[in-house]
Parts: sequence; structure tokens; C-alpha cells
Amino acid sequence: MSLDHAQALAVGGLHNSDGEVYEGVGALGACKEQLCPSCLASRSRAQALAVGDKLRRCADLANVWHGDGLHNSDGEVYEGVGALWACNERLCPSCLASRSRKSRARARAAIMRPAMRSGYLWRFVTLTMPTLPGVSLPVAMDVIARAWRLFSGKRSASYKWWSESVSAGVKGVEFTLGDSKRLQREGREWSPETDGYHVHVHLLVLSRWIEWRRLREEWTACLKLSLAEHGIEQGINTRDGLAVCDVRLVVNKKQGSKSTITGEGAINEVAKYVTKSESWLSVPDAQLVEIASIERWPRMFELLGECREQRTPARIAADKAKRLYRERAALWREEVDEARKHISVDARLEALQAGAEIITEKRLMVVDDELVEYDHEVTNDFKLYEKAKAALETFGALAYGGHLCTDTLAALEARTAYLDTQNLSALPKVRDGTVPKRRIKKKSLRVVGREMIGRGEREKWREALAVYVAELRSYRRAQQSSRYPYAEFSDLSGGRWHGLCVNPATAFESGALYGQRVGLKTHLEDRASDIAKARYKTRASSKRIERRRRVGLDWQCLAWARADAEWETYINGCEKGAQAGRAKSWQAWYAIEGERRKSRLAVI
Repeated sequence: MSLDHAQALAVGGLHNSDGEVYEGVGALGACKEQLCPSCLASRSRAQALAVGDKLRRCADLANVWHGDGLHNSDGEVYEGVGALWACNERLCPSCLASRSRKSRARARAAIMRPAMRSGYLWRFVTLTMPTLPGVSLPVAMDVIARAWRLFSGKRSASYKWWSESVSAGVKGVEFTLGDSKRLQREGREWSPETDGYHVHVHLLVLSRWIEWRRLREEWTACLKLSLAEHGIEQGINTRDGLAVCDVRLVVNKKQGSKSTITGEGAINEVAKYVTKSESWLSVPDAQLVEIASIERWPRMFELLGECREQRTPARIAADKAKRLYRERAALWREEVDEARKHISVDARLEALQAGAEIITEKRLMVVDDELVEYDHEVTNDFKLYEKAKAALETFGALAYGGHLCTDTLAALEARTAYLDTQNLSALPKVRDGTVPKRRIKKKSLRVVGREMIGRGEREKWREALAVYVAELRSYRRAQQSSRYPYAEFSDLSGGRWHGLCVNPATAFESGALYGQRVGLKTHLEDRASDIAKARYKTRASSKRIERRRRVGLDWQCLAWARADAEWETYINGCEKGAQAGRAKSWQAWYAIEGERRKSRLAVI
């Protein structure tokens, strides 16, 4: 990879689709290397434009729906709001809130999995790192992600202490833009060069007593090592030189103390997911482009230890079968590729020229906000033959070393796949089954948009995105109409649709609404037995959970009473004989109390 000044190009008098004239700079040819600065900047800009187009479609008025007359499995009628199509981008406020809701649901389900133990309580832990002025958000995220791996990894020095203290937990990573009150006092806006991003980790853990000083020392050591690996010279500006960490006890009711937090409050903090939506408004445009170009974000929400869903024997067997199939498919593909090497490119070109044909396919386009089907002529065999022949004659010996480029060769092999039959039939294991097809992973919308914009086909990308979103919105409307037969839906652009059992012509008349309510009531009465069974199961499960919680509290009270008794014995300084007699009496009492609680657990 080298930069040739002859390939650089500066152009004036350019104009966009809106008629705006501007100057541009670029390269006549792209090396397409992963580490080329010019190509990286071009890919980042193309990906940012693709993400922007997705955000615009997700925020469209026709994409936001409101429903009236929805009902759940218990027969409760309610109103709902949502998006027909989700772009699933981190920069989208709507999708960010949806991710947070899903994370909260996962956290609530996860904290019910671990069994309560004596001496273990739920605690809310916060691990922070110093703000890094002038450091971009992706780098700050990588720093704290590496520090967490060093802190909780099995090969780390702190793993033994951490694993012995914590049995289960939920982790969430979040960033803020510093202290907003301090910025208001100083009368200035937040700046990444001056203030930096404040990235921190929230943990909801089931643990024994966590020594606050030991926690800070272990986390600071991992944090300093992570900063050194990223080449960042940043000290920790505290009196003792240790990172700021916070540990709070999780309680059922709010107590007004800074050392406690409610369970719902802890879940909301853990499941905030990345940041608040309004924080993106303060991030500079250049860094937004860098954030939008992130291919894979670090894990922002994670379940730890016993909070994870346990794998069943059936799932283990299914995973093993999938692994064996992938191994077998890989061996088959090696044999197929070896067999295809015997067919030369010239032989494929001759077969392609002899059997040339024109192929058309049906495609969709958006015209006046409606999907219209039209015939599109696909590149026929004769055009493919001319393209491959010209590539071999013009660029073969010079650029490709006598071989076709990847795209042209793949298209040529696909159109002449019948030539491989005689070679594939000679494979040694054909009688054992069919050849597993090569599973091609479908490209994401972001990658498709980046590639099309990189080729200068942004208008074509927008049209393809509009068709894709319109198809999904249509499917989503049909799905809603089928799932909620007595509901009425509308979007912010004025569009309306209804459930399958609603007459749109009289949907808003009082008599029709009364009839719809009666029909919904009849529909729910027909499912009364199913609803009653679901309610019974829910209540039984709630009672079982409440019994387990009460037994856990009883054991906790017993442990506290024992600790108080031992402390009283130590303080009073009784004689050894009195201590022995008291210990025997306490052991007898604990034995009786333990049998009673075991019997209660057996009943549960």
C-alpha cells in the first residue's frame, strides 16, 4: 500500500442533486486495503451516509403507529404505540429505547434464576474510569471493555477474588457527557477535547460482602493496564490514586439513603443501554461519523454467572449436531472446489457463448408511496461472455495474472454450473448424500448501503431501501391486523388500517364501536378456559417464588441471630465451660430450626 500523488485528484465545479456547487478531492483508483487511510475514510463516510438514510426512514411519520383496542393474553384492552420498521442503529432514539426495554425484561427474568444463599445479597456496583479529553468514544469504549476482561477474565489476577465473591449478576455499560450542572455554572457547552466522555460500568450482582477498598485496588490495576495497552497516558485524579467505585445494597423500598437503591432503580440503571438519546445531539459531526462506522460494538449488556440461561440436554445435542454438520459441509466444499479446478475458464466461456439466453425477473419500485411491480432485464449470458472475454484480453495478463476478477468468475461459474456435474459425480462420497450448499451470509443493510454509496449509486440505494422498508411495513400491518382483530391502527402521516374483524366503513360510529366491543368480549369468552389456565399458572408461579423468598429471608434472619449470639459470647468473655454449654444449646436449636426449614422447602 503506497500513496501515489499521480492518483490524487482535485476537482472544482462539482454539484449535487440539489444544484449546490462545491469542490471535491479524491483518488482515481482505490487500493481497497484494510489499513489504507484514504480507503478507510471513504468507507466511513459511505457507511455514515447509509446509516443516515436508515435513520431517516425509521423516523418517517408513516413508520410510527398508534393502536387502540389491543389486548393481551389475559384479555386486558390497552393502547399501544411503536414503529413498523426498526433500523436498529445505536444513534436512533426510538431503537435505543426499544433496546433498553428488551434489556430490562431480560434483567428481570435473569435475577429470578439464581437461588438465594446464606450471606449473599443483591448489590449495585458501579465501576468508573477517568474521563479522557480528546479521545473518541469508540476508543474509550475499547478501554473500559479491555479493563473489564482483565478484571473478570479467568486468567486475570482478580478472577479468584471476584468469582468467590459474586455468584450471579447483570452488567451494563453506559457513557455520559460529564456533569451538566458544572457546565451550566461555567456557562459553556460540553466539548470532547476539553471534557471527554465519562464511560462507566453498572453491575447488579448477587454477592457476599464486597470490600470496597479491595474492589478499587483490583479495578484500578486492570484499568491502568488497559490504558497502557492503548497508549494513553492518563492518571487517576483522586487523593489515593484509585479509581472511583460505588457499592450499594439493593432494597425493596426506597429509604432515602445513598448507600441503598431499590431493585427497580438498579435494573433501570443497568439497562439504560449506551446513553440517553439527547446525548447524541452534543457529539460533534466528525465523531458521529466515526461512531456510525463502528462495525461491531463491544457488549453493552451482559448476563453473568447463574443469571445466564442454562443449556438443556436437548439444546446441547442440537448444538453438537450443528457443529458436526458444519464440519462435514466444510470438507465437502473443499472437495467441490478441488473438482471445479479441472474446468478451465476457456471451456466455461465456450459453453456460455453456445447457450446464451436473456433472463428477466420481477422487481418492485415505489411510485407515489405505492409498490409497483415491473420487469427488469438481468445481465444475459452473452453480455457476461463479452465482459469476461474483454477482461481476459485486456487486463488478464497485466492486472489479474491471467485470471478473472472474483465477481466475474463467480458469475461465470454460476451460469455454467452444469459443467461441474461430471466432476462432482466422481467424488468418493457422493452416494452418502447430496452436496451441502455453501451457505452465504446475507449482507446487512448497512453493508449493502456502504457498498452502493461507495460505487456512486446513492440514489439507487435510496430506492432499494424505500422498497425494502415499504415491504416490511406492509407485512407488519398485515401481521397486526391478524393478531389484533378488533383493533384500529393509524400512523402519524394519516394512514389507517384495522383488524380483520373491523369494518372500516363504520369503524368510528358509536353503534359499530359497541358491536366491536361485544365481539371482542365474545372472542375472549370463547378463550376463557385458556385465560384461566394462564392466570392459574402465573399465580402458582408467583406463590412459589414468594415462598422461596420468605424461606431465604428466614435463613438470613437465622444467620444474623447466630452472628449476634457469637458476638455476645465474645464480648461477655464467659468461661470456657459456660461457652461450651451455650454452644451445645445453640447447636441443638439450629438443628431443630434447620429441620423445620428443610421441611418447608420440601413442601415448596
